[in-house]
Amino acid sequence: MAPIAQQLLSPGIYGYQKDFKNPYAFNLEKAKRLIAEAGYPNGIDPKTGQPLEITMDCVSNSSDERLVAEYEQRQFQQLGIRVKIIENTFARSEEKQDEGNFQLSSGSGWGADYPDPEDYFFLFTSSNFPPQGKNVGRFKNEEFDRLFDKMATMDDGPARMEIVRRMNDILIEDCPIILNFNQAYYGLVQPWAPPTHATCCSRWD
Repeated sequence: MAPIAQQLLSPGIYGYQKDFKNPYAFNLEKAKRLIAEAGYPNGIDPKTGQPLEITMDCVSNSSDERLVAEYEQRQFQQLGIRVKIIENTFARSEEKQDEGNFQLSSGSGWGADYPDPEDYFFLFTSSNFPPQGKNVGRFKNEEFDRLFDKMATMDDGPARMEIVRRMNDILIEDCPIILNFNQAYYGLVQPWAPPTHATCCSRWD
């Protein structure tokens, strides 16, 4: 079973905090209280008397991906919110994310190209809005951008670690994504095959 992701960085990446606990992890009672405070008790729109409805785009290349989307749909239903699932191929999902043509997108994630926090954090810098990059949520935080530019050119050490942890805290607090789990991939190769590299992967919505 893949471990629940408490932070953006995957295990094994510099800056990953083994004992870090996400303060916004699953809490159904708190979610019910917050949605009521927002003016939608039990997920009901008081103006219409009908449940709130959102659309969730997902990748549906396999039965596993459909099961994940249905699981997430049920979580919203516990709050009284209706979720309409829109199934896409991976290519179409990527296209809609780049266009900003979605309300909620499920099944995203990231497999690191190289084992460094830079390869994760750049996904949330404002300079990487599509089509220049893959900040598909269009997240923008000036402090995060400034810290990224500084962190990206630093050698590992206490000063860099402090910045990495601050950047993690910003993402946790602003919550541009809902973290799901960390997933490991394994590959089998012949002894004569050229060496390859391991990939660390996080999945989120």
